[in-house]
Amino acid sequence: MRNQVPARHHFAMMIAACRAAFVILCCNAVYAAAGPAVLHQSDLQRLIRLQASEVLGCTRLLNADGQIGCSVDTTEAVLLALDDPDQPLSNAATVVLSALHLNAFLLNTKSNATLQQLVKGILVDPTDIPQQDSPAAKFPLAAYAPYLQLGFAWNPSGTGLALEEFIFPIMLLDNNTAPQAADMAAYNARRDYKGALHNAHLETIMSASVNASTCIKQHTCQPLGGHTIWAAAPPLALTADSSPSQLPVIMLLAPVDSDSLFKSATVGADSAMGSLITLLAVADILGNNTAAVATYSKRLVLTAFVGEPWGFMGSKRLLWEMYNEADTTDGLNLDVIEQVLEIGQVGRAGGPEAQAFSFYAHSQQAPAFGDPATLLEALQQASQSTTEVKVDVQPAAASNPGIPPSSLSSFLRVKPSLPGVVLAEHQGSFTNPYYQSQFDTVDNIQPASLAAAAVVLARALHGLAAGKSSPELKVDEAAVHATVTQLIDCLLRDTPGLQCPLGQRFLGSRNADTVEHYISVLSSLTKDSQEPLPGVKSSVELFIWNFLALSLSRGLASDTDSESACDFNKNQCQAGAVCAEYVPGQETGHCVNATVKFVPSYSTHLECKNCDASSSFQWQESTAAAGWEQLHGWPPDPMWTESNWPPGQPSFQLFQKESKAAATATLAAGVIAALGSLCALLGLQVMYNR
Repeated sequence: MRNQVPARHHFAMMIAACRAAFVILCCNAVYAAAGPAVLHQSDLQRLIRLQASEVLGCTRLLNADGQIGCSVDTTEAVLLALDDPDQPLSNAATVVLSALHLNAFLLNTKSNATLQQLVKGILVDPTDIPQQDSPAAKFPLAAYAPYLQLGFAWNPSGTGLALEEFIFPIMLLDNNTAPQAADMAAYNARRDYKGALHNAHLETIMSASVNASTCIKQHTCQPLGGHTIWAAAPPLALTADSSPSQLPVIMLLAPVDSDSLFKSATVGADSAMGSLITLLAVADILGNNTAAVATYSKRLVLTAFVGEPWGFMGSKRLLWEMYNEADTTDGLNLDVIEQVLEIGQVGRAGGPEAQAFSFYAHSQQAPAFGDPATLLEALQQASQSTTEVKVDVQPAAASNPGIPPSSLSSFLRVKPSLPGVVLAEHQGSFTNPYYQSQFDTVDNIQPASLAAAAVVLARALHGLAAGKSSPELKVDEAAVHATVTQLIDCLLRDTPGLQCPLGQRFLGSRNADTVEHYISVLSSLTKDSQEPLPGVKSSVELFIWNFLALSLSRGLASDTDSESACDFNKNQCQAGAVCAEYVPGQETGHCVNATVKFVPSYSTHLECKNCDASSSFQWQESTAAAGWEQLHGWPPDPMWTESNWPPGQPSFQLFQKESKAAATATLAAGVIAALGSLCALLGLQVMYNR
């Protein structure tokens, strides 16, 4: 009897072990039904091979007519590499595709409903850059043209894909994730798409649907928007003997933002930013000649428009604010605007050696529109004064229907008699093969081309605005090139980006590492539109404002004590001066004698209710501009908005997953093993009870 107690004890331990084994087998059977078992950290690393931390995805925008872009809650499918955009699909798949073939493949999905249903997502490898790529239309914003020949292909590379809606996610990979995704897709192909395969789990959850009117009412979207900046030279304070309306105005225009299929990847080096950098370089030249500028018989107004790719939102809103005599346009009205010069695409005007540059003056011809002859003559005379490089300015091709898509068209709509010229690198259609594409990067432009355009424009403006007693404009062409290079480093390069010295001066601790070249959303407005509030004014907008303020006030004394730090609330500058280099929370601002203003830029069919309060504000539709729009024959306002989305979206994961057959077999084996273990356990239990 003494030996029976240990025996029963060991028997009980055997039964407990069998029970534990049974539980493990059952768990593995359940795991097999759902997918591969995850029992160790190494298994987890095998299962989730790649998860992107920052995804550049196609997102959803909405306008008055509907929606464009991408939105799918969740998709999951096997990775499949396509080397031929015309290759058919037999099963659902997430396609890994070179940027060389993206446009052709997307066009195929739009014309093939079966293919569209089989595509569960597209991962784009940007390694190989196509010779041309433009998701914009062949005639961008044709409805706004001041002529009827709308079949002209200003943008020969255009596909119009940026204005299409897709029912599957599209993600732009980076140089790290692209080769890994390609390797996983190649692995699947080698296994003939059998067994454990690499899959993609994609999410592009967008809250808004239907159209802009619906999502604004449901608060599931926010308007696209930002702030246009304009600056006067000479400043209004320097002409106190005459009211602002008594000086004729010559405007110099440039866009700020661009677009692409992947909004966060937008750069717009030649499409927009090159024009902006040229405008800032012109301001720098004028700032080095403030004594001459102070004698001008005409006022120059340099304007950087935000939102032009979206129905010329910035220029339209500025004109609407002028019409309403808003504080944002105080000192500027349509009656005194005498001429308009616009900086088009000017970054690719040089030949292979970049020692000679050819620009073309595009205009709407009299008698239906203002006579541009004086503007053309001033540009041509200015081009003949350049010394370091050869610059030529000629009229654009006579076969063109008129001006290319430009902000000038907005001004001509409300004042057709206004003489205007768009200076551009192209004689006819665009020569930029990457118009509004993610490939329109700094490598697509020539800094010397921007510098040459800046010198010509500054000299032309001086010739047009100078009075009889105005001294000659002094231009150091080498210094202009250095300024352009510095601005390119700040506004177009990832490094230093806005960490450049100018960015650190203007933006302080709230400085951003990268520059956003897509307009993004305008969440709210400030009670005073001139307040430089973080989150309402973008880093780029603040950079432009400060650069213009400091450049155009150079050498001008301010009535305010320059040794006291200014801010926007307590220590404000006196009338006629502005607080430059002011960063909220830091005593860095100082008063300068300049006229520089922000003008909110968003749809004229929207208004922000209670935006002057700290909370409870909301966007809503407005009909306030309807009569003015009808008077000037504006196309229906598109009312562009961007959908809200949850944090962490868009996102994707790449992982390895067993086939359904393998999972079923594993489940069956697990069930059989579990049943066998159960029978053995029952047998042992019977023996134990005996």
